[in-house]
Amino acid sequence: MLVKLRNGRMKTLVAGLLKEKNYDRLIEMAGEKRSVIRYLFSLLYDQDDLIRWRAVEATGLVVGALAAENQEAARDIVRRLFWLLNEESGGIGWSAPQAIGEIIKSRPDLFGEYIAILLSSLDDPAFTAGVLWAVGRIGGQRPELVKNAVPVILPLLGHVDPAVRGHAAWALGIIGTECEKDRLEPLRSDTALFHLYTEGEIRKKTVGEIVVEAVGK
Repeated sequence: MLVKLRNGRMKTLVAGLLKEKNYDRLIEMAGEKRSVIRYLFSLLYDQDDLIRWRAVEATGLVVGALAAENQEAARDIVRRLFWLLNEESGGIGWSAPQAIGEIIKSRPDLFGEYIAILLSSLDDPAFTAGVLWAVGRIGGQRPELVKNAVPVILPLLGHVDPAVRGHAAWALGIIGTECEKDRLEPLRSDTALFHLYTEGEIRKKTVGEIVVEAVGK
């Protein structure tokens, strides 16, 4: 049973569970008290990068579980995240593409229809790397759902921002064909660094390291 906590204490509790990667407990709490999702949302903009990324991952799992009981409530959350990508939101949706991607990954049967809308945000420099990360995450589970993204990802391998190049290479390594992966070869010697969230941790990688992992040595 989830006892009543003040707002600050609830947010601290949720953040603590993210630090522990105790996503099962977060799902349980959100099932008992829907307002837990609001605190999880607030942590999508936390100053601690790791907390922010784990909030992204947890959002997908929590909303996926919610969808099993209340699909419309879950869709409302997805629509709210898309609204955060709009200019009208004041440009505060920094983690929204990643969170949307995790929700789609959690329940592609229900939310796969939103992939095309998500991909339309690739053109926004504020969200490009985040959308690429989302594509890679979805593609790791259902690559056929994001295959049509390959033609728009390929040109991003030449992007000036190493985070965009790196995430583009990472996503193509997951969803690309062998022929498409050959396009990564020129980046094998790219020593520019960027941060990639994978396996629950933020890892500093060079673009070249991602290429080696994608196409082999």
